[in-house]
Amino acid sequence: MKSVFVICCIIIFFSTATINAQQIKSPLENSFQTFKEMKRDTKYKLDWVSIGPVVNSARADVMQVDAAHPGSMYVGFGSGGLWKTVNNGVSWDCVFQDQASLGIGDMELAPSDPNIIYLGTGENLKKPRNFTLIGKSDL
Repeated sequence: MKSVFVICCIIIFFSTATINAQQIKSPLENSFQTFKEMKRDTKYKLDWVSIGPVVNSARADVMQVDAAHPGSMYVGFGSGGLWKTVNNGVSWDCVFQDQASLGIGDMELAPSDPNIIYLGTGENLKKPRNFTLIGKSDL
């Protein structure tokens, strides 16, 4: 009886090792491999340099351009942070930090003075799954 148990354990061990070895690569891993190949094959041989908001999610919820000051604009992220550039995006500074709410939902520059910012905090992800909506039932 003990030998049957040992044989079953050995079979289970090797079968799970075989199953795990045959997992397909994730799309993220395939994407990274493609990136490395493209970087290797490019004729420009340039490295990417981080110049802006990188701790944030990729979802920029709001962007405002300061018409009175060319090259100046603001970008707000749902996951947090309002960032400003004054040099066409070459460098960025966080202008809304150490606040009780970091998520940026909306913003507007005051028409009378672009140095006045009206800022709406909170999530701006408008999807039906996030809200209770009025519906109609044919029952």
